[in-house]
Amino acid sequence: MPLKSFLLSFRLTDCPDRIFWQSLDKIIREELADLDEHRCIGTSINGDNGNDNKSIHLYTSSSKEIFLTIRYYDFNDDDDHHHNKKLISITGEMSQNCGELFRMNNLVEKLKDRLNTLCIGSDHCAGQQQQQQQQKMDHVEAIPILKRDNLVPSYFLTSDGRVLEYDFDKVLVNETTPFQNIKILHSPSLGNCLLLDDMQNLAEADLPYTHGLMNFGKNNYKDKEILILGGGDGGLLHELVKESPKFVTMIDIDEKVMLHCRKYLRGACGDTLDCFDGSNYKVIVGDCIRYMHDYIEQKRTFDVIFNDLTDIPISTREHRDVIVEDNQKLWSFVREILQLSMKILRPNGLYLNHAIGANCKQSLADYEQVVSELSNVQLDISSHTRYVPSFMEDWVFYQLQKR
Repeated sequence: MPLKSFLLSFRLTDCPDRIFWQSLDKIIREELADLDEHRCIGTSINGDNGNDNKSIHLYTSSSKEIFLTIRYYDFNDDDDHHHNKKLISITGEMSQNCGELFRMNNLVEKLKDRLNTLCIGSDHCAGQQQQQQQQKMDHVEAIPILKRDNLVPSYFLTSDGRVLEYDFDKVLVNETTPFQNIKILHSPSLGNCLLLDDMQNLAEADLPYTHGLMNFGKNNYKDKEILILGGGDGGLLHELVKESPKFVTMIDIDEKVMLHCRKYLRGACGDTLDCFDGSNYKVIVGDCIRYMHDYIEQKRTFDVIFNDLTDIPISTREHRDVIVEDNQKLWSFVREILQLSMKILRPNGLYLNHAIGANCKQSLADYEQVVSELSNVQLDISSHTRYVPSFMEDWVFYQLQKR
């Protein structure tokens, strides 16, 4: 069983004094009876008045199965311009044995209830005139129990940086190629799920993603010549060949992805990747940009082009807690793919791509701006959304039609 962590926090209206710390210490010791060691690190800024607001309080058990840290923060709040933020933060860690003893979720709820009582009864959390009104309020934020040191990764992010917990229970593939890290994890609810560089790519339950990319039911692919850029999971190719296209060419740079998906992602790709040369399709292992330049020289064109490569980048203007690395490089890549695609797309042809989560509105606006700035081409642009099970969010897809 993994290490378990919990997080609690609540705000104060004034600096905590000695009485506050004594009350908090009493709650901690009563709810966590095994804690028998208490240390305070740091020095008091107002020792004469009993305040100890620059220190870190550490609690441990003699068995070392419980470790608790309490920290007081006093700093400017970017989200609240009226006053500084005064915050008590509590972080707890418990080993598997201790987790069984205390039944972690119940323990956190009890701690939260006791801390709410402390807030209501303390002048530091509410003035006396406010206490009656705040009796009905929940002052303490509790983050659900986090399981760490998992044999199978459980936590991943949405496109806008929110934490998701999955029910993955088995690692089927974990390999790093010259291009990316490949994981395929099994989930009782999603089937097998492909992750590239720890980003959700496609699960066997993700037919809505593939149909969203195809704008399924709105477009006719019969007798069309189609180019897929990327698509190494094989899901898009598998669904397209059902639509009786004239021919589909798929180009993906990482053969390892296709080989692993052929074995473990058959719920999405079927038997399509068993053979890279089918009766009406061909899978090419290589750099799609190089092949697109070759197609331009050969004057080869397509009725439909699917961009099933990377998501569009997170905009630096999203103002989210997401680190944007190589942002300009990624946008340059998006522009290059668009520009090359337009040169090999026939008049009235379709260019379809997946974008990003519906909550990333600035990123979507930036992408539409990039499309509008394409030179020497006129396009009709539309978008639609689908809920993708393994992403656990609504995903946006674009369709560009060349006039």
